This record gives sequence, structure tokens and C-alpha cells, in this order.
Amino acid sequence: MRWIAKALVQKSLSVLPGGPYANYCLQRFVTKKLPIPERVFWDEVEVAFGHIQRYVRCRGRVDLSDISLFEFGAGYDLHTALLFAAMGVKNQLVVDVRQLLKTQLCGAILENLKKYRSQIEAKYHWKLDGAFFERVRSASLGPNVSLLNGLGIDYRAPFDLKNLDDGSFELITNSSVLEHIPADDVLEILQHCCRALKPGGCLSSSINLTDHFISFDSSIGPYNFLKFSERTWSFVNSSLHYQNRLRAGDYKELFCKAGFRIVACEEVLPQKGEFDVLKRLPLDNRFQNRDLVENIGVQYLHTLCVKT
Repeated sequence: MRWIAKALVQKSLSVLPGGPYANYCLQRFVTKKLPIPERVFWDEVEVAFGHIQRYVRCRGRVDLSDISLFEFGAGYDLHTALLFAAMGVKNQLVVDVRQLLKTQLCGAILENLKKYRSQIEAKYHWKLDGAFFERVRSASLGPNVSLLNGLGIDYRAPFDLKNLDDGSFELITNSSVLEHIPADDVLEILQHCCRALKPGGCLSSSINLTDHFISFDSSIGPYNFLKFSERTWSFVNSSLHYQNRLRAGDYKELFCKAGFRIVACEEVLPQKGEFDVLKRLPLDNRFQNRDLVENIGVQYLHTLCVKT
């Protein structure tokens, strides 16, 4: 199966010197997944606006210019941070566990923002920041990321969340990140986020709970990885594309343990055909005796948590 071939390639790369860069080159020049295509760009716009809209509903504010925001897991092109900056956020600390930033890919995101500015404003009823586009027009994005700094984006990598200052941020966001963190580390990361928030601060998380190999091999379905034992899954689960297989209920429990109160929760549930497949799937014992729809079956989880 195609997904197995990809998994084995990534597993091999993960143990080689320069493996992460080789993986990037595969995505950029072989599979052509980078720069992100238009469809994925619009998906990322939806996620970014989801973070802000949940925060705005909770806090009753629309002026983002004076909030301090922290995002972990920024990725190659800083798409979420650039979208936030276009929406009016002036002060962002954006980090990765290792250096991933590719300024050429940031440039592709900026071009899409300029191209689709009016469509974004119309769809989300949100006036984007004119000063952002003026600065983008008058500057070039070079290796020194001076433009990023001018947009209020402080990118740091590698970065350890242990180094966050207490009570520094009003809002912390993460998009398709938590599912790539080993289960034993998720709670510690959430605790660091709670510590770094100001009293009453918010954590907005967007989590993809499907088998990510479906983007490479659509024949496997969104729940394929739930049928494997932990031992078997660890054989194909690469550090370059790690998936912890935590389910919706697991994350909700971890948020509460870390010191948060969940104030908004949006779940994308399986369609009828997908649920029929899930019912027939021989789930590993780890996933037995759990509610298929509201726990195992949740495909995407979007939450806003408040520091208690």
C-alpha cells in the first residue's frame, strides 16, 4: 500500500543525518506538497480564523492590536502567524522545536494573502490590516526575516516551552500540532502553556485526529491507524511524521489536568459511510470499549480553553 511505502521512507530518513531536510526536499520537489496548494491555503485560513473567532466570542473584543500571542508548531511557511498578522495581531512569539522556517514559502503565503484579500474579508466579515499589506508591498522577505520582525512576528527555533515566562500571553494557539507530540509529553506542554498565560488567558487548539497518511493514500480511510497494536504502530511511526493516536476524550482530559476549563468545543464527526467503516474496523485493544462516535470517531477537535 502507498502509505506503507511513505511511512518506511520517512522512518528511514528519521535515523539519517540530515533526514529532516531530505524530508523537506521530498515534499518540495518530489510530492510537490510545498508550497501549499490553494485548497490547503484556504483550509489554513479557516483554521486561523477559527482560533481568532473563538477568542473574540469568549473575550467580546475585536481589536487584536494590543494582545500578546504565542504559537507553537509554526512549520515551514508560518501561514498561521502571517494570517494573524494580516488580521491585526501586532505581537507574536512563534516557535518550533527545530529550525523549519523557509522564507521562500513565507513569500508564497504572502502572495496568496495579497491575491485573496478581498475574498477573505468577504467570507469572514473581517477587515484585514491595511498597514500589514503596505509593509509587505514595501519590503522583501530575505534570509534575515526582517519583514517578519516588522510584522510583529518573533520566530525562534529551536525553542523549549520550559523557557516561556510566566503570565506573558493573552492567547496561545496551535494548529495540527498536538497530535504529533508523544502522548507522555502532551500534558507537560499544556502545563507550560497554562503557566505562560495571563490570568484568564486562552488556549485555542485545532487538532486533526485522523490518520494523516490518508493525505497520501486515500484508500485507507481516516481511522486506519487505530487497528494496529502499539508495537506494530511504533514500527512505522516516524519521528518526522509522528502521530500519537490520542482521541478526543484523551485531549479533553489532558486540558483539564493541565489547569484549563474548556469553554468552547467543536467536533467534526464521521459521516454515515465513514461510521460504517469504523464499526467494521478491527480496533486495537487500546481503543476498544470506547464510544465510537463521540470519542473514537471524532475527526477534528477545535477547542478554546481558559486558564482557571
